[in-house]
Amino acid sequence: MKKRALAIGITLIVFVLFILSYGWDRAWTAVEHTYYQLGQDSGVTYASTIETVTFPSQALGGRQRELKIYLPSDYNPTGSYRYPVLYLLHGYPGSDTDWLINTNLQKVLDSMVASHTLPPLLVIFPDGNGPLVRDGQYINGTTVKQNMEQYLLEVVHFVDSHYHTNPDRHYRALGGISSGAYAAVNVGLHYTNLFAFMISHSGYFLDQEPAFFRLLNHDPVAQKKNNPLAYIATVAINPKTFIYMDVGGADFHWRVAQNQQMDQALTKRHIPHEFHITAGWHNWNVWRNNIQKSLPKLGQFWQHKQA
Repeated sequence: MKKRALAIGITLIVFVLFILSYGWDRAWTAVEHTYYQLGQDSGVTYASTIETVTFPSQALGGRQRELKIYLPSDYNPTGSYRYPVLYLLHGYPGSDTDWLINTNLQKVLDSMVASHTLPPLLVIFPDGNGPLVRDGQYINGTTVKQNMEQYLLEVVHFVDSHYHTNPDRHYRALGGISSGAYAAVNVGLHYTNLFAFMISHSGYFLDQEPAFFRLLNHDPVAQKKNNPLAYIATVAINPKTFIYMDVGGADFHWRVAQNQQMDQALTKRHIPHEFHITAGWHNWNVWRNNIQKSLPKLGQFWQHKQA
């Protein structure tokens, strides 16, 4: 009995030391990835390719930033066909591999491209963790000089400069989960000249995260600029924009309420959108299911461009 208690005690100490040295957010992400990887078939082969590239971000002081990029099986960098692009953001804690590991999205994308649910496309998975404030909320800080929104624009420029993409805004989409969903709508609405389609899975529209206030130091102007519910009534929006939103019905009440309020605000502005309250809470089980509903909608959007 004493040996067993000692073993448990040592294990707990090692685990605590691991979290303290590695960071709770990184530790959580690592454990989460391990859990989902254990349930995947290691023998699966894919028609597509996942590339890992890095580039120096001037918005983040020249730091090297990593991207994961999904390239369809027939990707041709010199052909006449130019590829639409979906940018998918992770939440916090998280990493640029979240979508690929926790939803086995490469397999989903291959299947949807093969069935013509989606056209051949590029999907970009940026690293959304800030170098100074890790939970960067994908915003430009005013107190802490961490320009994560500007970094996302650099990602778009890098991808368009190095891959055979379609530069028309209609064929550029931005989506995410949780804080990444918040960012997809917030950044997307800031730049409807760049993004025509936005996907919000379990997002929020009035940011109350501690990192938000740390980055903006309670600056009311900056806060309003980065809270979609605060500016949606007056901001200029390209009318050929579509927003897809969903949230689990068992999620926090305030998150469900904010999604409902955003749905009402978009309806009042006559902004094309779709909103669903689905089963589930705030986890990858929900997002694994819901991404398979938003992607076909994106495929339809790309197939029917308005004149």
